[in-house]
Amino acid sequence: MSTVPPGPYAPGAQAARAQYPSAPAAPAQPVAPVPPALGGATAGLPEGFVFPGTDQVNPVEVFATPGYQSPQPRTDPVAFAALVFALLSFLPGIGLVAAGFGAWALHRLRRSRASGEAMAWLAVVVGTATSVAFLWFLGILALVS
Repeated sequence: MSTVPPGPYAPGAQAARAQYPSAPAAPAQPVAPVPPALGGATAGLPEGFVFPGTDQVNPVEVFATPGYQSPQPRTDPVAFAALVFALLSFLPGIGLVAAGFGAWALHRLRRSRASGEAMAWLAVVVGTATSVAFLWFLGILALVS
């Protein structure tokens, strides 16, 4: 007849676990980083290489607290100005300015990692629509008078 060992919660299991040694202690000295020649994270990269999208990142902002903190998203100022002009596009002629600023912001956003594409598209659509509506209204006034 074979005996089955007791489970972890059986009576006397605490005494059985006490005979095993605990996990080894952490090393007293910090572990040195792997040199690039031995296959580190930047092995084979030229001196002074900057990863794309990190050229304008402030290391203090990213590594100020424990763990990695993603950098704050940056909104393109031209896209923000286009949104302001789109909100003011009920005034005559401002719709064309909003559409122009929106197109300029879209062109700038293609080359940068900033946010604001939705604001730029909104300015283009709202600016164009209000300009067309304003011209249509002027055409009707010209026909009536």
